[in-house]
Amino acid sequence: MLLAVCGTTCFAQNLPRVVVLPLENRAGGEREKDVETLTELLATFINETRRLNVIGHFALDAAMMARHWRMDDWANNAKTAEMGKALDAQYIVRGTVSPLEENLLVSVHIFDIHTAELRSSTNIRVEDMNDAYSKMNSLSQVLIHNMGTLAQPEPPARAEAGSANPARLNTLGASVGTAFSDPFFIVTIRGTYAPWRYSFLEIGFDLGLFSRIADLGYYSLYPYVRYALFLPFAETSGWYAGAGAGYLAARYAYPEGEYRDNLLVADFVTGVNIINMFDVSYTLRTDFKSAGSKISIGYTYRFK
Repeated sequence: MLLAVCGTTCFAQNLPRVVVLPLENRAGGEREKDVETLTELLATFINETRRLNVIGHFALDAAMMARHWRMDDWANNAKTAEMGKALDAQYIVRGTVSPLEENLLVSVHIFDIHTAELRSSTNIRVEDMNDAYSKMNSLSQVLIHNMGTLAQPEPPARAEAGSANPARLNTLGASVGTAFSDPFFIVTIRGTYAPWRYSFLEIGFDLGLFSRIADLGYYSLYPYVRYALFLPFAETSGWYAGAGAGYLAARYAYPEGEYRDNLLVADFVTGVNIINMFDVSYTLRTDFKSAGSKISIGYTYRFK
């Protein structure tokens, strides 16, 4: 039961949102309560079609109050479009209740809230309020049916041609950095591949040069591999964090001779990719006996 409710809720969140305005009463003051009832039935039955997500009247009233909107503002197409944007709504339902001999004529229209284009309309004759429940249900079904596929849930927007998928970080680049000790200067060549969204594999190679100790020659070679999680933001940027391993081969040259050091180390990294072009990262490496770190900045080409 819980899964069914959760599934229904998630599905509703993906449906186009619609504002259902109170039906305009043209049948006289004595019909005011009937018109309110017809409006409530209309909103309920439209929502039950599961083709549109009706914005609740409490949420609508709260939004209007917060922005100092009045009900008369809905008659202005420009203000209606502004309200639709604020409410994240795609459609608006308007209607009238008019006298028809001894009965009521309920006419309802659905418009695109941004362009005021008519998308669907229908009407029914209500003989009395006992007749209203089934008649308003039928009206809602016909109203939505007339929209055809226009009221289907909108598919997720695809990345435009020539733009990178924001959830996949596929790059090739180079950077420079420092370990603040040995090596003092580090050149890195790296590439990332994202077989899945929101994560990537990275393969890279560090060339370390120079020591801060006088008369000490130094260089190191460090190939590594990592797996990282990626959180995109602002469409063209993202933060990442991951871990992996590498093999450090270092050579120290003293006046009296040389010393070589070869270590298998664990590798932890965090960083940001900025506007698909720049990369700033911090790396911690350890063999669990000692540790070193690196800060680097560089250029990356992000594949599309």
